[in-house]
Amino acid sequence: MCTAVSRTSTSSGQQLAEPSDTPAQRTEATATLGGLAFDQTTARTCNSLRISTKPEFPNQRFYNRTLTTGCNPDPIPNVGRFTIVECDGHEENIHGSRRNQREADKVGMCVNLLIGEYGVSPSEIGVAAAYSEQKKHLQHVISQLSLDGVHEVKVDSFDGFQGSERDVMVLSFTRSNEDNNIGFLAGSNGARRLNVALTRAKRACYLVGDWNTLRQSPETDLYDDLYEYVNSL
Repeated sequence: MCTAVSRTSTSSGQQLAEPSDTPAQRTEATATLGGLAFDQTTARTCNSLRISTKPEFPNQRFYNRTLTTGCNPDPIPNVGRFTIVECDGHEENIHGSRRNQREADKVGMCVNLLIGEYGVSPSEIGVAAAYSEQKKHLQHVISQLSLDGVHEVKVDSFDGFQGSERDVMVLSFTRSNEDNNIGFLAGSNGARRLNVALTRAKRACYLVGDWNTLRQSPETDLYDDLYEYVNSL
């Protein structure tokens, strides 16, 4: 079961190796991909967050509100500044990395909606994965979409987007398990990489993951704070 909660809100660097791991407003919009339904019935918009290339959450959490911005891009019609996509997929351990096929399908569905329904240029969409194996699988999923120019969608790791930006970023957190184990995402490397990924989005950001797993990690409150922040807008 996956649901999307949409919220309208307002460096270059070296890519690092992946660390080792030990009441909303209803809308009728629904899309399908690979036989899976993407339910957008819990969508709500809010204008309280300033439009910015530097989202307020990283500014609060990582920079103690010291960031300043000089760009205010227009919003994309029908696309929230933040969209939380909740997905109870299942992670696989692949040579120490992680892959989540159901979550990858949901990411593909988001890209399908952005290009096919909302008219976003493929070259202005970035898909970022927390794990290298998820990145590989997402490259395959995106390449199979029947959309013109889909090869222009950039698919990379969180770190791979350092030094670049896209109008829309779609993030895949990958982790999903009953132990609420989110591996390196709970540590300082995970926080840094989340910061990189969030600040690559100029106009909108989709956050795709098993938010039960992410929010209930016993090692960090970062993702619970992010979830609550988006839902407070």
